[in-house]
Amino acid sequence: YPLLNRIFNEARAGSYLFDVVRQSTFTFAQLIQKGLVQPYESAEREGYSAGWKDKQGYWTSTDDNYFVVGYNTRLVAERDAPRDWEDLLLPKWRGQIGLDPDNHLLFGGLEQIWGREKALAYFRKLAQQQVQFRKGNTLIAQLIVAGEYPLGFVYAHRVELLKSQKAPMDWISTMNPIITTGGPLGLAAKAQHPNAGKLLIDFVLSKSGQAQLRNYYRIPSRGDLEPLSAKLDPRRLHLLPMSPNAAEKEDDWRKQFRSIFGIQG
Repeated sequence: YPLLNRIFNEARAGSYLFDVVRQSTFTFAQLIQKGLVQPYESAEREGYSAGWKDKQGYWTSTDDNYFVVGYNTRLVAERDAPRDWEDLLLPKWRGQIGLDPDNHLLFGGLEQIWGREKALAYFRKLAQQQVQFRKGNTLIAQLIVAGEYPLGFVYAHRVELLKSQKAPMDWISTMNPIITTGGPLGLAAKAQHPNAGKLLIDFVLSKSGQAQLRNYYRIPSRGDLEPLSAKLDPRRLHLLPMSPNAAEKEDDWRKQFRSIFGIQG
């Protein structure tokens, strides 16, 4: 987290050089805890649902990562693709699933929905499926396109981009839940240009700002915007947005996930 470390180092030196900051879901929680961001109730926040913003006004998400199961359409017919989490445990998928070793948020999300014991039991069964680990969700998507794996956990927007480039790939939209992380955006507590910072936040959260993110094949967090594709319409998906408020659980989730799969380091 180079940017986060830079902000912390500057703050320790009494220097506050940023006006607006966007970070990943859980790293943003550290900025709140250290008092480095302040609430700002942008009028544009009305376009965002609960789960994509906090009640206090510290953050609003700019765009989302949907952790989905993508598959190679030349190797897996749509009718044969898994439809939900339990389907990944079928014998035919043994040794066929690609996964990033840092995707412990999948465990955390299912624990929140299913409870600890059910989540542990599920991932212990998944670990018996000889999951193939590769670093990087984008790399896994490329390997699926190349035919190295029939399927694997990837970002939905990455699949949509590959589909637009005629790659033989699609993703499962029926998983319940689909674990989702956002990109929290907030105003610096000691911004040197607070009004300019507020204007930037207003623009990024506005329909026009969100439409520009969509043009780059990102998934806008704003709820009243036409989705990148009909398949990405959040109203049709069982999304579970992860909140910065759960940041204190991440270390435990990582430990459990890596222990279950025997991941070293």
